[in-house]
Amino acid sequence: MIDGSFFNANYVFKVREHVLEMSEVVVETLPTNFLKYLVAPILYYKTKQRLDAEGTGHHSLEEVMTIMRADLVAVDQILGDKEYIVGNVPSLADCTLFGHLAAGYYLPYDYPLKHMLDEEFPRLKRHMLRMASSFYKDHAIGAKSSGDSATM
Repeated sequence: MIDGSFFNANYVFKVREHVLEMSEVVVETLPTNFLKYLVAPILYYKTKQRLDAEGTGHHSLEEVMTIMRADLVAVDQILGDKEYIVGNVPSLADCTLFGHLAAGYYLPYDYPLKHMLDEEFPRLKRHMLRMASSFYKDHAIGAKSSGDSATM
């Protein structure tokens, strides 16, 4: 589910609907910022092609949002009030969930997943922050998350 329908629904908002912002992220380490205008059309075309082939690209934005929300509801119910999805230590499922949530949440632009985690899914956000502070202490997201998780 997370590697399938959630990934594709999130990809619509993360990339296709914010192609210029994502292009800026892709080229941010390069010396000239104008490259984002060259990368954006290619990124949009490739993203659209992939999403159309997979099927998610044929849904309206409202339908894609419903798919994404339904997947988050399911994972939130599985997680419940536990620290990790299965057992007392992080599993592959926890790492997969963290990867998909963090890959969008920490982008430098605004899009629906951030609002959903902040407003509708505090347990999933806490899980993401816990994983970040546990495994990425030396990285900016881990340092930021350790302070955030204390307030959650």
